[in-house]
Amino acid sequence: MTNIFTYGSLMYAQVWQSIVSQTYRSTPARLAGFARYSIKNRSYPAIIPSQNAQTQGLVYYHVSDADIALLDKFEGQCYLRLSHPVELNDQTYIQADCYILRPEFEHLLSLNAWSVKKFEQDGLQTFLTHYNGFNKLKS
Repeated sequence: MTNIFTYGSLMYAQVWQSIVSQTYRSTPARLAGFARYSIKNRSYPAIIPSQNAQTQGLVYYHVSDADIALLDKFEGQCYLRLSHPVELNDQTYIQADCYILRPEFEHLLSLNAWSVKKFEQDGLQTFLTHYNGFNKLKS
């Protein structure tokens, strides 16, 4: 069982639950050393290493290997899953796997920081509509 740190569309229950097969406890968390940017012409973000940056997100606890396989498939070839310490709101740290944009795909990033508020207002529904095939991952 592995903790998973999410920072984009997977922070939203509608997206998360459409991919995984179980319900997991979650809590807000921060990942130091990574910056979150929008992907060009997409509503979702990616993170890349950035020394003085910090990314807010959500950590899901004790995710099963089967569900991690589904998440790996959902994230696809552009992302690499790596373990990093994340800080919880009580200022303790835990290890969590994070999906980080592979360096060879950094050309896909825009120069704009990804906006949670904009995604909630404009992008979430579009994302859910456009990526309606989540349940196919479970097949």
